[in-house]
Amino acid sequence: MKLPQILAVSFWLCFAAMIAFETLYFRPWMNSSEYFFLTAFLLSALALGWVLADARKHELDLPMTLNVAIVAAAFLAVPYYRFRYFGARKGIVFLGIAGLGLAGLFGFAYTLDYLIATSSTA
Repeated sequence: MKLPQILAVSFWLCFAAMIAFETLYFRPWMNSSEYFFLTAFLLSALALGWVLADARKHELDLPMTLNVAIVAAAFLAVPYYRFRYFGARKGIVFLGIAGLGLAGLFGFAYTLDYLIATSSTA
């Protein structure tokens, strides 16, 4: 596995672990700004690392504004990066894969939450 793939898998695994952990073991401190900052920082750092590694792999020179945009709003900047530097076809494929990944993660969280709720009432 190459570095871009490792960072992409790490992003999705961290995101899945965060959702599962919050669903299974929710604690009041998870509503704190510190927890939000820590998880947002971790996911932003992984997204930025993935984009930088991917750009290096494809020998692209990204502007600093795009790097800042990825940290500030990765959900907008990463698809922009895919569309801008790889074309509409690869951008749409990326959005489809990311959308399916998000749908799967939230479906997993909903199912986990449902199983916990039904097992505690039984």
